[in-house]
Amino acid sequence: MAKKDFTQGNVLNHILVMSATSTVGLLAIFGVDLTDLIFLSQLGDHDILAAIGFAGVILFFTQSIGIGLSVAMLALVSKAIGQANEAKMKATASNIMLFSSIVAVAIALVTFPLLDQLLAWLGATGRAAELAYRYSAWLLPFFPVMVIATSANAIVRALGDAKRAMSMMLAGALVNLILDPIFIFYFEWGIEGAAMASAAARVTMACFALYAVLKVHPMLARINWQHFRAEAGMIARFALPTTLTNFATPIGMALLTYKLAEIGTTAVAGSAIISKITPVAFAVFYSLSGAVGPIIGQNVGAGQYPRVIDTLKTSVKFSCAYTAVLWLLMVVSLPYILMLFGAEGQVAEVVSAFCYFAIPLTCAMGALFVANAGFNNMGRPGFATAANFLRNSLGVIPFVWLGAEWFGAEGAIVGFSLGGFVFGVLAIFYCIRLAKSRLERQLLAEMKDAN
Repeated sequence: MAKKDFTQGNVLNHILVMSATSTVGLLAIFGVDLTDLIFLSQLGDHDILAAIGFAGVILFFTQSIGIGLSVAMLALVSKAIGQANEAKMKATASNIMLFSSIVAVAIALVTFPLLDQLLAWLGATGRAAELAYRYSAWLLPFFPVMVIATSANAIVRALGDAKRAMSMMLAGALVNLILDPIFIFYFEWGIEGAAMASAAARVTMACFALYAVLKVHPMLARINWQHFRAEAGMIARFALPTTLTNFATPIGMALLTYKLAEIGTTAVAGSAIISKITPVAFAVFYSLSGAVGPIIGQNVGAGQYPRVIDTLKTSVKFSCAYTAVLWLLMVVSLPYILMLFGAEGQVAEVVSAFCYFAIPLTCAMGALFVANAGFNNMGRPGFATAANFLRNSLGVIPFVWLGAEWFGAEGAIVGFSLGGFVFGVLAIFYCIRLAKSRLERQLLAEMKDAN
């Protein structure tokens, strides 16, 4: 398999090409949740929107674990592919698939009996809490199915079949789009119907993904239990840092949701709309870390730190340009967005504050993701974990609490983005500084060798 050379050519072109297919796949995943909310909002019930907001935080925690496991699959299988050892490649893929499935089942079994308590900790009460429980109770058992889908998808991406990896996610999104109106409106199952449609979408993704790794690219082998036990520790050590890094974001969302719940159900309902719009609107940013990672990694390996610095700076410029265009589109489209979700009163005020004031600050989210890729590929994964946890703790509590105190729910939403802006700027600044220090040491070493 030919390897793409990122040590030459236009950096911006590499970034755009690498981001494209990944963004489409992410849009399919995030679009499933957004579709649920769009259809549910037509019921005109703010308690349902708030329930999606509360349930979304809990499901986001489990999703972060799934992402960490899929990243481990992608990295370790890619390494095995590079060693050109087919038996090792299949054994590694099978072991990670089994490991991921065991972890996912354990997480679902532990989380399910705690749902009531977790929702109470988030500030959910009354009917919103009851609806959030029913939605989560339907989807949580399908968490292992989703992990199987994302793990198998990672195998396909590691093999370089990006088109097939993207198509299996699109298939799930299509199933959700078809079933949502049928289950919600025709059968009148409401929020539980939306959960059933999402569950069906996850099963569809898993079926397509398993077909790909069993038939199209036969990559799964019979488990050797001795080999599995020997490799399980390595898989855990690799997956844990990535999972911890991803875990920071739902912690920040939980803190924001808790504060909004103190203000009222309509504030959480507005936040639920924002939380589903944001991943779709900024899917490019979510894909950016994975897109620039190979570019930075190859140039670090080649010792081309000027291109590493150029990649970091170009990625930030791209993030700012994308945010500026998106801001304009969202402001112009705001009346239609409010109409689409049936948002009125405080719900509309919260969404409007996000579109007018929070989106411009979100450019730093792209900078943070790029910094994470830079830290990981320069051998400093701990810096990425620290940056994410600082952003979702010190970058949330004072900003959200003061924003809520001074300006209510709208202030909390803008404060959340302002905190992200501050820590995103600090992270990318330090990442560029790290690359420059590596370049300086490299130049000094070359001067010594020349003398």
